[in-house]
Amino acid sequence: QLGPMIGQSLDDYRTNVAETLKKVDESMLVDIKAAIEQNEKAMSMEGDIKSVHEVIDEMTKAQADVLNYSEEHRYRDAVAKKLESLVAIEDSAVNAMKLRMLNEVKADVVNKFTSDAATKNAALAQAVAVLTAGKNGKMGKDIVGDAYSAAIKTYRTSYSKISPKEDAILVQLEKDIAAAVTAP
Repeated sequence: QLGPMIGQSLDDYRTNVAETLKKVDESMLVDIKAAIEQNEKAMSMEGDIKSVHEVIDEMTKAQADVLNYSEEHRYRDAVAKKLESLVAIEDSAVNAMKLRMLNEVKADVVNKFTSDAATKNAALAQAVAVLTAGKNGKMGKDIVGDAYSAAIKTYRTSYSKISPKEDAILVQLEKDIAAAVTAP
């Protein structure tokens, strides 16, 4: 009698142990599935994070390109402004030289007519003759034009003998150009 009872007791214990182990297995299986799910999410996040970093890298490269192009554009603008400045400096020097030539030639001609009475009287007589001759009158000798031609020739001769280092306009031009050509 004791045998069947012990057998029954052992069978119940075995069933109880089997159920407990089954519950433990199910619990572990749930934990393992949850861990797998979390790992899959983590792996998916890792891919997402890599993608985000790749996008950030691409944006950084694009921003660097934009900054490089912007700086190149600013540099070109600075060079263009310097070139425009050089043109303006040159134009100013050319105009100053022309004005100096005109003033010196004009002063020479005025001096000639104020100091030489014969030239002055000849020019006046020629002007009166042209004015009194009317439409069909001939111009005759151009005394004033000859005086200007001689003054221009004298100016050219005297200017060609001046060294560029002695010409105040050229010296100032060199200084202005040196100041303008500094690197932007």
